[in-house]
Amino acid sequence: MGIGNLLKSRQHRHRVDMAKGSGGSVSELPTSEYIDLAYEVILGRKVDPEGLRFHSEAIDSGRKSRGQLVYELTLSTEFRSVRPELAGLDDRDFVSLMYELLLFRKADSSEVENNASNLAGGKITRGHLLHTLFRSQEFRRKNWRELDFWFTIHEGREVTAAQLPKANRIVDLGGSCEGNPEGAMIVFGYPYHFESLTIVELPREARHELYTEICGEYDQVVRTKQGPVNYVYASMTDLSAIADDSIDLVYAGQSIEHVTCAEANQVIQEVRRVLRRGGHFCFDTPNRNVTQYGFPNFIVDDHKYEYTHQEMKEILERNGFEIQEAKGITLMDQTVREKRFIPEEAFGRDRLYDDIEESFLLYYKARKI
Repeated sequence: MGIGNLLKSRQHRHRVDMAKGSGGSVSELPTSEYIDLAYEVILGRKVDPEGLRFHSEAIDSGRKSRGQLVYELTLSTEFRSVRPELAGLDDRDFVSLMYELLLFRKADSSEVENNASNLAGGKITRGHLLHTLFRSQEFRRKNWRELDFWFTIHEGREVTAAQLPKANRIVDLGGSCEGNPEGAMIVFGYPYHFESLTIVELPREARHELYTEICGEYDQVVRTKQGPVNYVYASMTDLSAIADDSIDLVYAGQSIEHVTCAEANQVIQEVRRVLRRGGHFCFDTPNRNVTQYGFPNFIVDDHKYEYTHQEMKEILERNGFEIQEAKGITLMDQTVREKRFIPEEAFGRDRLYDDIEESFLLYYKARKI
């Protein structure tokens, strides 16, 4: 099936047959049709209604580009598990469509022939071609100004996870990781072996629609190289499934902002209850002193509150914690000075900083006293 026929079979208003050079452009498709096409090509299925609504709002509001959507799909657990070979498209049509989806232009004849030849000869896979295109300088110029910012934030959080204290018994609040059963701590690079890691996650029916599908549900112990991981499906305001004074480390990677201020106090009280004396509560959360300039209504719509350093410091101390380390992740001092959001200043600053009040994320290592 050629590209034009693929689109015709899905009743698109635009016929796009790039292999034959008949005109038209995938980039001219309405947002909903583009998203549906991207899902069909990358994941081999139609987009679900929730995904369509979520991505349409993000693209139409300018929070996400079309190229970023394709990039996100290729990072998904689903893509890694199925890596569809798209038997309905031959190699030349596949190459042509990927150039349109990612680079918003027609591939020239040499690009089509060289890539199709490499695919046919087994030198590259279709997944490899996708990753090559979205790592290209051309894709960066067209799409990555915003995406680079979020990569920097993510990499800074990985640096943080790698230096968390060694602990035998661990609880991770909201620690699911896009369907990876090992959870965020391990995926982000926590380096130590442990006796147990318990991930506390909301049951599916209680989650915000953003996270309904990306966080799986696991009713069996997950065996990892570092130790066993088990899941408790409950609100992090209620850790009654965990005994008093039984935990060495509680970690919360960007989760405290997803509950109200009153609920955050409940969370911290519960954390203190389950920690042994001297145990650590380590977490990161957006810094409102910085996010206010780029996200006046919070970073995403399910955030209930984003804290300043002073606010979080007072909450921790009021609830019986001694702050041993307060750092910032990704310094954005120019943004604070000029009171305007400058995402490119974050590039290359994927680490911890002493200037916590001028960093995009707050990070704390607090000890129960």
